[in-house]
Amino acid sequence: MPDFNLRTRNLQPELMDDPDLPRDDHEAALRGLARLNRCSGVASAMYRRIKRIAMGRRDRKLTLLDVASGSGDVPLRWATWAKQEGWELQLTLLDVRSVAVEEQQRRAKAASLMVDSLQHDCLQNPLPSGFDMVTCSLFMHHLENHQASQLLQAMRTASNGTVLVCDLE
Repeated sequence: MPDFNLRTRNLQPELMDDPDLPRDDHEAALRGLARLNRCSGVASAMYRRIKRIAMGRRDRKLTLLDVASGSGDVPLRWATWAKQEGWELQLTLLDVRSVAVEEQQRRAKAASLMVDSLQHDCLQNPLPSGFDMVTCSLFMHHLENHQASQLLQAMRTASNGTVLVCDLE
């Protein structure tokens, strides 16, 4: 496990982190984050690793928990690609905000995908368990060092040991 204490981190709150953020502003922020995700290529970079694990399984099926999913744009893209390529990716998406969970379901329905979406505080409550893999993209940089370490441990416990994180350095 990486030692997060080696670097000084400068944590700055983002607009989306404000629990009093009006719904319209939160939805606009989710759309903006989805645009950034498309530009960054984070979905395809992570998908290559997810697919490699799925292809190593006899049933070509993977259960995946995505933590702090926001609008779900990244994991929903993975599920769309998996469906097109003929293998099954069963998604459970978590986010602390109800606005994000509702947006996940709206996007899933628009893409003709069935996913579970849960409003869940991954820092205050244990993660659901029993997944083949647990992922997290572009969330860890929001956390204090001890929170990041605890979340990584929780992700490992929630999975069969397979954890994939993509974040900012």
